[in-house]
Amino acid sequence: MATKLSVTLGGRDFTVTVTRETVEIDGVDGEWIVSTRPDGQATIGHGDHRHRGSAVRTSAGVWVGTEGVALDAQVERAGARPRARTADADALRPPMSATVVRVHVDAGSEVAEGDVLVVLEAMKMELPIRAPRAGKVTAVHCREGELVQPTTQLLDLD
Repeated sequence: MATKLSVTLGGRDFTVTVTRETVEIDGVDGEWIVSTRPDGQATIGHGDHRHRGSAVRTSAGVWVGTEGVALDAQVERAGARPRARTADADALRPPMSATVVRVHVDAGSEVAEGDVLVVLEAMKMELPIRAPRAGKVTAVHCREGELVQPTTQLLDLD
């Protein structure tokens, strides 16, 4: 039996069909094979390519990581009512305890929706924090090398 999902990953929308053994992603030729590893990670294969990855569920969605890069994934059953968008304050907080690797903006910076504002590192993956909308950064509350918690507001966006 196949399950159809609507997935938003890194700002892109996909229709995903999942069976017990395979994952088909709309717009990508071929099937993806996903298998769970003893260390809790997964091996994801597409054609001749194999990647090791992991996923972390948070209250705001799922962070999917592979090859040292993580993306925020929002997953819904196809045809379901759309979920409410994350509030700015939630989008500008880390999804888990993490270390600030890079701060790409200063107070006064103008940003567009989707711009990378801060890059965090957790579980050996980079977690980009992106602007939830266009605006002006009014304050930055973190610095490179700092350990931040999910309750930490990383910056303010006007």
